Amino acid sequence: MGYGTTRFLESVDENLHCAICSGVLEEALLIPCGHSFCSFCLTTWLDRPCTNTCPECRALVMISEATPIHSIRNLVKSMQAECEHKERGCAVVGKLEGLLRHQCECGFKPTTCTACGDVVNKVDLPNHQMECPAISAILNEDEGETDHEILSQDLHQSSSRATIRELKSRVSLMNSQLRQMKRDLLIAETKNLTIERELRLVKKELEETRSELINYRSNEDHANLLEPNYDYGYTPQSVVRLAQLITTQLHNRPSYVDRTRIFAAVKRCYDHYGRFSNIGQGHFLADVHMLLAICNASNWFNETQKQHFDDWLQAILCLKQ
Repeated sequence: MGYGTTRFLESVDENLHCAICSGVLEEALLIPCGHSFCSFCLTTWLDRPCTNTCPECRALVMISEATPIHSIRNLVKSMQAECEHKERGCAVVGKLEGLLRHQCECGFKPTTCTACGDVVNKVDLPNHQMECPAISAILNEDEGETDHEILSQDLHQSSSRATIRELKSRVSLMNSQLRQMKRDLLIAETKNLTIERELRLVKKELEETRSELINYRSNEDHANLLEPNYDYGYTPQSVVRLAQLITTQLHNRPSYVDRTRIFAAVKRCYDHYGRFSNIGQGHFLADVHMLLAICNASNWFNETQKQHFDDWLQAILCLKQ
């Protein structure tokens, strides 16, 4: 099942949406016909009786033929999003990958009271249990039955007082345990928030270190981009290499990269291996489809160039049909 689109702080490109659930791709899988879906959605679709076709183009497909799209998975998990318990009061915002871990221990996670069945926030459960009508009724019922038994059996006055003291002691102990549980939960929440802040700082330092390493190696690793004879678009393997290059810095195009020349390389990939699929190059159509989707989701290109990507994506979908 895909991630809800309203959770993300920025609008998500339509090419990153699952055609089955309409959500943002969760654990994206690519099938031979070139379409991509959530892992859960595709598995559920193909598990239906007598169903072995693509949900979009009806091409024959088996679940064993689906392959993970790691670049898109990493892209989605790196997007900024809100906790799924925002409507219950949680204000935590961060990368989706970190939020998936946070939500397991979120203090605003809905929790059911075992006594009355009400659903409350996890952090509010101790307070609720201290005031829960169902728990109070059980305690009052126990006290009433005890009083009735004392009166009916006409026990000695000292015995009845001892019984009442015991009941009060039980109630006091339960209240004490509930208060201690509340304190423990608050302490745990405080520790979790501290750990999350420290984790964000560590991740920020790691990202800065990674960025420094990439910048340090960029002159050597991407030198071919500045050469007039680089081979993107002249060999089938270069389609995937170009997609990997753009994915590496999807939202931060290096200043030394010439946008026009990269666009020309993408166009060559489309012309050679996407547009003319009827001359023996059709088996590279999925690679070109992936490349165009990544280019459209990046900030490497201007609006005019992105319009070309949209047109080419539509043309590829027509070829597949």
